[in-house]
Amino acid sequence: MIIKKIRQKINIKQSEMAGILNTSKEVICAYESNRASIEYSDVILLCNTLNVSSNIMLDSDYSTFEYFNFPPNLSLGEKLKYLRKLNHYTLRQLEQKTGYSRSSLSGDENNKYRINEIKIIKFCECYKITPDNLLGIDSNSFNQFNNQDKANFKKYRKESNTLCFRKKLNVTQKTISLILNCSRVIANAIEHGNCTLSVDMILKLCKHFKVSASYILDLEDLEVINHNLNYSDSIGAKLLTLRKAKDITSVATDTSIKLSRLKKLESNVIIPNSKDLIILCKYYQVSADELLGIKMEGD
Repeated sequence: MIIKKIRQKINIKQSEMAGILNTSKEVICAYESNRASIEYSDVILLCNTLNVSSNIMLDSDYSTFEYFNFPPNLSLGEKLKYLRKLNHYTLRQLEQKTGYSRSSLSGDENNKYRINEIKIIKFCECYKITPDNLLGIDSNSFNQFNNQDKANFKKYRKESNTLCFRKKLNVTQKTISLILNCSRVIANAIEHGNCTLSVDMILKLCKHFKVSASYILDLEDLEVINHNLNYSDSIGAKLLTLRKAKDITSVATDTSIKLSRLKKLESNVIIPNSKDLIILCKYYQVSADELLGIKMEGD
């Protein structure tokens, strides 16, 4: 989400936004740094209070999506069920389209769960509907923002998906491509978030430049907890330890990582890429170095 840029544009403080949502500045900071997902009810509250469309708040282009006239007085769950039936999807088919389990989707439709903004975006993309339409927000009289503002929001979104380690290290893309034994096209794609780093690539960069994995993944400012993970354990075993008694379906829902992929990560069938690592490190508040078993000099 681009909450931070919108907040700065309309000139309100984190403390004021915390007051609107009846929460703390720390939670707002977590929302702005994508370390926490905001629930749909808080999205509605923010949009109506700040006069900002959720189409903008949720940071996507929905201009080509059609408008649905829902029957009156439907809850969000009932709207989701209505859309699924309208599109003739079974829960199994929707599971395949969204990556969320059938039990999770059924729970959403029956208003059992608090749906976050990540799921809202996924549902909107699946059903080709705008967030305003789905959430029942009438944004016609809201701040529309000019094209320059929208361009700035888009630029901010793009920058937030990039990895900045090359610029921080002050080396060329050619140097990165030689270290990783890949083409400069791939090195450029990695830098701009169009291609992920494998664990082997991350380890090569850490070893060559003598920097941490947190440095490579731009997670240096992440507030982490020392989980005392066994360094000799596999990454999958560490992920299992971090999840502990938490339901894996809930983790999949909260992180937007497909349930099937999460199971494979925990069982070491597949190795996480840089995108997985960034999401999971933020979710579990774990250092990338602790998760990957990297010990820096002096540790």
